Amino acid sequence: MNNEIIIQEMWFANRNAISKRFYLGIINQRKLTEAGFTTPEWLTFNQARNNWLKIKAGSKWIVVKYEDKVEVEERKGDKIEKKTVPYVRFHTVFNIEQTEPVKV
Repeated sequence: MNNEIIIQEMWFANRNAISKRFYLGIINQRKLTEAGFTTPEWLTFNQARNNWLKIKAGSKWIVVKYEDKVEVEERKGDKIEKKTVPYVRFHTVFNIEQTEPVKV
């Protein structure tokens, strides 16, 4: 029972700081939780740059896996069939504690 509580807390703990979407998957959650930051919000390098933040020197990134499906149309002769195709992307993310405002 105690392990179930820990897994549930990990599952909903870490999210993207900009989009507010939660990182799904126990492997992602485990890697992000074990990184040891007190803030469970993460962002990519480009998200930081686009929001006037910079990554502090010496910061270490963590790779997260993103899985989704896209619906595509496939033409077979005169027929068009819709097909669902899974895809995977990998993103490197930094914790929000590893950022600081850009000085202008």
